[in-house]
Amino acid sequence: MKNLFLVLVISIAAGLAACSPKEKSPEEKLQGKWEITAAEGYMADLNKGTIYELGDQTATISKGILKSEATWKLKGDTLELTYKNMPSPFNFIYAFEGEKLVLRMNNANEKYSQKFTLEKK
Repeated sequence: MKNLFLVLVISIAAGLAACSPKEKSPEEKLQGKWEITAAEGYMADLNKGTIYELGDQTATISKGILKSEATWKLKGDTLELTYKNMPSPFNFIYAFEGEKLVLRMNNANEKYSQKFTLEKK
């Protein structure tokens, strides 16, 4: 009887472990609609309320009637965002702080540095 109970407990535990959700990749975590709720640095107030909608390597960035299309990819801890019709990408160091996404402009010129905190919509 003890052996049967032990087999039953092990079977249930193995079943639960097999069914547990797989942790999302960084790319999967980034996908979705994000809104800048806090901004610091250069032109901070203009960036609040901007929506970043990240799909599978594509992005739409919008605020009010303004809308831009881009592509994105990850390189380590850097989110590289390339706007259509712009030759050079924008590089952001990204990190998750709980449910929030923090983007820091990877910019050598401190005068134009920016930090955005985004919340998923």
